[in-house]
Amino acid sequence: MKNKKAVFILLPAVLVLWGIVFYRIYNAVNPTENVYVISKSVDAPNQTSLITTDTFQLINNYPDPFMKTVLVSRSKINRSSKVSNVRSKAAVNSNIVFPTIIYNGIIKNNNSKKVFAMLNVNGKDYLLQQGNNVENLKLIKINPDSVLMALGSFSKYIKREK
Repeated sequence: MKNKKAVFILLPAVLVLWGIVFYRIYNAVNPTENVYVISKSVDAPNQTSLITTDTFQLINNYPDPFMKTVLVSRSKINRSSKVSNVRSKAAVNSNIVFPTIIYNGIIKNNNSKKVFAMLNVNGKDYLLQQGNNVENLKLIKINPDSVLMALGSFSKYIKREK
């Protein structure tokens, strides 16, 4: 007896639900109402009065989220002594001619912790590790944004090409 009561209650509920579904599909395919679109032309206000100038200033003193380096405040550096040292080194290094070096990037193997620098020296591509030599140049240090190259006793930082 219990099953017959459930069938008598659920069967009409299912029929009503399917009827609603088919009714909505039929009305979507064959609309009975005429839809009219009424458009009014609205005069736009004077566009030049709406344009306002906005001034802003970017403050980019936050660390780069992709580089694992910390920003260092350089306000306490004695600039006069640093400039004199740079000028004396530049005068000595002006006699040394470095070959054309392009630093293309870094390759790091996370499993073996080996770091390679991709360099282009005089038009030839090389993968070098720290301490390797190529064309009388020695790779001293590899950074993500630059490499330190040495030619004899003189060294030079090469910035990465973007």
